[in-house]
Amino acid sequence: TREEFTAFMFAQSKEFPGSRAILDTCAQTGRYFIGAINNEPLELNQYRIEAFNLRKSFQVFFSSCYIHSRKPEEGIFRVALAVTQRAPEECVFIDDRPLNLESPRRLGFSVIHYQSPDQLRTDLRNLQVEV
Repeated sequence: TREEFTAFMFAQSKEFPGSRAILDTCAQTGRYFIGAINNEPLELNQYRIEAFNLRKSFQVFFSSCYIHSRKPEEGIFRVALAVTQRAPEECVFIDDRPLNLESPRRLGFSVIHYQSPDQLRTDLRNLQVEV
């Protein structure tokens, strides 16, 4: 049933180990405007925001369920730039899927292919991000 599928998807929702600490550290500095870009249906998006208290660290969420564009399409990244009034050169996009890095790279974002918390911390420091 739809309810069983939704429950299954909620149960699969887990934070990447170690990543949340990095996110929270960046957010706590107050130096960065942090947004999320994701491909999720409405119910899953709302569940994750609440279950993981994501509003604590993210100022804005760009979700495919609202934007009607999805990663790796350029459209969702263009919307994020327009809404936040940021230049691509001011932005760092992090994703665990290399395909999702192509559009933001073409647009001028700095990109990081997430593989581990230690690697992410190093890559962010290399971009002069305080972690």
